[in-house]
Amino acid sequence: MATKETAKKKYVSSVTSPLAVDKMTGKLGTYLGITVSESASPIVNYKKFADKADGYFDKLYANQKIAYGG
Repeated sequence: MATKETAKKKYVSSVTSPLAVDKMTGKLGTYLGITVSESASPIVNYKKFADKADGYFDKLYANQKIAYGG
């Protein structure tokens, strides 16, 4: 069974992975029909979010405990 710490590591790792940005630029490019660079607003905003992934995980975890009675 996963512990809070292992779940946090996995979450932060997946959110901050360079692969996440690559996938996002690729999917946006496909959807919009244009080339999307890493300097595009949605990508820049995502990177700002990713920088705070550690804190967001703690908030998500606390909310899930409340929601599911843990």
